Amino acid sequence: MPTANLWSLPWSMLWPETVVLLGAMAALVLRQVAFESALLTVLLSLWLRFGTTSHPGTFAGAYRVDGFTLLFQALVLVGTLMLLVLARRSPGVPPERRPEYASLFLFAALGGMILAGATDLVLLFVGLETLSIASYILVGMRKGNRASAEGAMKYILSGATATAVFLFGASYLVGWTGATDLGEIGRRLAAPAPGEFAGPLLIVGFMFVLAALSFKIVSLPFYMWAPDVYQGAPIAVTTFLAAVSKTAGFAALARILEGVLAAPGGPGSPFWREMSTMLAILAAASMVAGNVIALRQKNTKRLLAYSSIAHAGYLLIPLAAFNAMTFQQLAFYLWAYLFMNVGVFAVLDQVARAQGSTDMAALNGLSRRSPLLAAALTILVLSLAGMPLTAGFFAKWYVLTGALAGGKGWLGFVLIATTVVSYAYYFHLLRHAWTRAEEELPPLRVSWPVGALVVIAAGLTLLIGVFPGQWLGGLQQMMDAVQGAAAFGFKTR
Repeated sequence: MPTANLWSLPWSMLWPETVVLLGAMAALVLRQVAFESALLTVLLSLWLRFGTTSHPGTFAGAYRVDGFTLLFQALVLVGTLMLLVLARRSPGVPPERRPEYASLFLFAALGGMILAGATDLVLLFVGLETLSIASYILVGMRKGNRASAEGAMKYILSGATATAVFLFGASYLVGWTGATDLGEIGRRLAAPAPGEFAGPLLIVGFMFVLAALSFKIVSLPFYMWAPDVYQGAPIAVTTFLAAVSKTAGFAALARILEGVLAAPGGPGSPFWREMSTMLAILAAASMVAGNVIALRQKNTKRLLAYSSIAHAGYLLIPLAAFNAMTFQQLAFYLWAYLFMNVGVFAVLDQVARAQGSTDMAALNGLSRRSPLLAAALTILVLSLAGMPLTAGFFAKWYVLTGALAGGKGWLGFVLIATTVVSYAYYFHLLRHAWTRAEEELPPLRVSWPVGALVVIAAGLTLLIGVFPGQWLGGLQQMMDAVQGAAAFGFKTR
């Protein structure tokens, strides 16, 4: 690109991402205040993206700021802000390594921000790898911890396989369409040139891409790494993988589907019907596998890993059963899931600090040792289970109505059936929290930042459950503020 054209690009669009990049490098220099500088970096990035007027536009045809970008970058940045508060004094983060943890969290967040705005397969891959490489290092930072080392090895091997699968699938798409721009790929799939035919090989290409992205969203088929990684990683890192990394994975998946849906024919095209079937199968398999295997877990982190697989299945339903409210349903669920996960893991962090264990038995007596944490844990776990008057209930309700509206009623049945199954292990977890310990234990000392984080997460979970319509309307306004009523720049049917 000529220098004159280079300087004419709208560089101001990238200020939030630039701030996060500089903050990640600054955390390694400002070692004594690494987490404090990281917190300020995230707050500044949020202000630059949301505190100033956001204008729709594209950067070099590969990056776009629109309502979708705002929504998912808000999820990534708010999630990163919450976990930085959790990680600052987490027992799993060695004091001498805190600058590296703070820096890597920001690098991973940068990858998630790129995924939210990428509209080109090459940039999408860059965002995925930025997020993945930072996550690999975060999981394996405790080199002397055998569980952490084992989890990191499995995570890297699974991630490398997923990367190869993604590139293999993308090569089919780029090779046939001759384009890396997602919108252009969708248009050429819908209107092939004379003599061209979008045959089974393209279906195979998209199938491989979806399989690779299942690694990030923690669904079938690349899900077996999750239990060992969740258990071996520090709780703050596990929280990041469960909430922020999953959100970024769904951002990438939605951006790819946008390219297909924006093409002529949209959800009614034969190609989309094939895609929809694949997504529906992944959703159903993830819901069943995650909930059934979670029934036998004794460790809280492993239980939440399988719960994460099940929730990935729930989150895939709006994409499989495309309807007029698909992306609002997806966003509502991801916000609810963020608050639920951060809150539960924050409680677990305080229990692990006192007990030195994340087994469910370590929760025994929590109601007597810290009534506040026990009450918050109850609200958050009931929300994960989808009980009424919680954010989790309405998240599943909106997904269920979307499945019916999108002609995938059988997925709604699977959602209801597996949700009932999940009550067994969620209530088993709560039973431990409200069961008296075998021996009298001292009151649990809760650090005020983590205590405040738990209260905020539980409070927002209840608030969204009481006022779901207002929250959903706010999400729609965020998307409409930049690009008008059509959520992704194309009209839904």
